[in-house]
Amino acid sequence: MLIGSILKTKPIESPMNTRMCKQKNGEPLALIGQPDVDWELDTHLDQVEETEEESLWRVIIHNDDVTPMEFVVMILQRIFELLPLQAEHVMIMAHYTGMAYVCTLPLSEAKSRVGKAHFAAQLEGYPLRFTIEPE
Repeated sequence: MLIGSILKTKPIESPMNTRMCKQKNGEPLALIGQPDVDWELDTHLDQVEETEEESLWRVIIHNDDVTPMEFVVMILQRIFELLPLQAEHVMIMAHYTGMAYVCTLPLSEAKSRVGKAHFAAQLEGYPLRFTIEPE
């Protein structure tokens, strides 16, 4: 992580790094450039990143009567990286049941791929729709 690596780098030795920061009440806060300062922000950001990575979401495709089946299969293969037979199976399931499970991804990846799929469908004038739901 960029912030963590910046905060943990060794300080440049200079007279500016040796002065004390003071709180409003006059007590010393920390020595600027002190290498063993406990950066709580860095720890918090690492925890947030791990939580987001662990949060998995299901991508669901919804049937419509306009989008061609070939286009749906192409989107499932190119954007969601399904194999040809998997993509055809998902498309058929959505066609006959109204919706179908596509895949499970971390939240940010699910949002990104759904956004790409919606964008590609809109460019072609199709109402193809995907949603995401918690695992």
